[in-house]
Amino acid sequence: MEQLGKQKKFIPKQGLLGVTPSLDNLVRAQFIEDQAKPNGSSIAVLAEYGGKSALLLGDAHPAVVAASIRRLCAERGVERLKWTP
Repeated sequence: MEQLGKQKKFIPKQGLLGVTPSLDNLVRAQFIEDQAKPNGSSIAVLAEYGGKSALLLGDAHPAVVAASIRRLCAERGVERLKWTP
């Protein structure tokens, strides 16, 4: 996060971005979901094999991905997908 903060980037409504403890909150507050049709046609894939998994999202719309993950979690009877770094 410090490295990102050192890169002076313009954020609409806020000006230049510097190191700030509330960086995540700033990003969330200014997030505007992309509604471009080409990105909406991106294929998102959850690949699972041998106890490993990878979520490949491309430019898929976040709301569509989130809804699909919620549906998958409901089908599996879990609250969230397992994630390991």
